[in-house]
Amino acid sequence: MIVSTGFTVLRATKTMQSKFLYYFVRANFFVDSIMANSVGVSYPAINSSVLAGLTVLLPDKNEQTAIADYLDKETKKIDKAIQKIKSQIETLKEYRQVLIGNVVTGKLRVN
Repeated sequence: MIVSTGFTVLRATKTMQSKFLYYFVRANFFVDSIMANSVGVSYPAINSSVLAGLTVLLPDKNEQTAIADYLDKETKKIDKAIQKIKSQIETLKEYRQVLIGNVVTGKLRVN
């Protein structure tokens, strides 16, 4: 979520796939470039004309599509792994509560 009085809308052009743009602006090198060109201390911001002047090297549209598709596939794997770990954590929390309950009620004796 972003709450701000100033923002810039980035749109894919004829030479840039929208999915590629999505991943591109989330890449560390892009964020670092934005931060390096931002001004201000308490509320750093980049001027839209400075943003528009940043150099962007683009692969051809087929390669952009291939890159975005690959990132989609790999992030789905990561999301699935994260979900599995969260599920395992919940199972362990439930086990912990049952174990504590059994010890407190005397159903399980601890030496």
